[in-house]
Amino acid sequence: MIAILLSLFSVMLGVGIISPLLPVIAENLQATGIWIGLIFASFSISRVLSLPFFGYLGDKFSRKKIFSTGLILYTIIAILYAFSRTKEELLLVRILHGTSSAMVIPIAMAQVASISNKNELGKNLGIVNSSIFLGMAFGPLIGGVFADKFGYSSAFFAMSAFSAFSFLIALLKFPEGNRAKRKEEKRIMITKSVFTAIIYRILSSMGRGSVMSFLPIYLSAIGMSLTQIGAALFANLISSSLIQMRSGILADKYGFVKPVWFGSFIGAVSLFLIVRAENYFEVLLLSTLLGVSTAITLPAVSSLVAHEGVRQSLEGSYMGVLSASKSIGRAIGPILSGIIYDLAGGGVVGVRIIFEVAALLTILAALIYRRGVELDEVI
Repeated sequence: MIAILLSLFSVMLGVGIISPLLPVIAENLQATGIWIGLIFASFSISRVLSLPFFGYLGDKFSRKKIFSTGLILYTIIAILYAFSRTKEELLLVRILHGTSSAMVIPIAMAQVASISNKNELGKNLGIVNSSIFLGMAFGPLIGGVFADKFGYSSAFFAMSAFSAFSFLIALLKFPEGNRAKRKEEKRIMITKSVFTAIIYRILSSMGRGSVMSFLPIYLSAIGMSLTQIGAALFANLISSSLIQMRSGILADKYGFVKPVWFGSFIGAVSLFLIVRAENYFEVLLLSTLLGVSTAITLPAVSSLVAHEGVRQSLEGSYMGVLSASKSIGRAIGPILSGIIYDLAGGGVVGVRIIFEVAALLTILAALIYRRGVELDEVI
């Protein structure tokens, strides 16, 4: 379990390290706005295409081999960032980066589902999600410090070194699991509840994708510094990470629906209010509540899909599709938000409309999820 957590932390740390540096690097390579958007989107697109495939392979063959191969590629790809000299090379590295991360995340979550006691599945998946959000939270801080003190390349070399260390841990400690069970050919039977969970993740991720893209624009418009903006985003991610360590217990105790209802309500209210906050304390509080809402809902949704995956011995396939659904939402969300922003004339008004739409998407996702889970059937 420790090897899995450390490896996931490494993957998301790398994503976080790159996030604040990539726009500057792309701009230095004379990339236009369209190219910068394509470079950002290519990571999610490659993940969407790769996740179900590697999840399936994880069910059929050795998860440890696929997991370890992903970490090796991740180690190499981190170095390739430092040597990218054209926007085309940077685009190719981003595609490879998304593919390599797809070899790690669904395999890790499927393995946790396989080795977990049924009554502790929500708790364990909460801990797994916590490690992912910890990496996302600390990545920008680490990347910024290394880039400022030693140059951009040093951040990528640091990411590579950490990935190599994670590979060694996985090689020694990653639990192999029951390969014979996974090699059986099985028809994937997607229940209505699992299909609904996927729709929920797409819609909610579309709404949350606007946070990282457009919240900084609003905060800058009301006079907040870059340090304050960074701290607000950090508060969102770190609160989600820390609370998920325990919030998975809610799914084990109260089922798959109630935590999602409660968390979605908190999220929708926070999305609506945060772009009306006028002082830093309110921003930090509401950003933290957004993180809390994710921490409450995500383990419950993950547990639902994992339970079905374990029942059908298709944990990797199911968790791969669930991870892909998040990437789909995160790819569509910023594009949709950008269209809304332009149509609304930009500025504070444009950002507020984006977040109002995000709040409505969150409520809509919760309604669809409740009906789908309560009226479960095979489709």
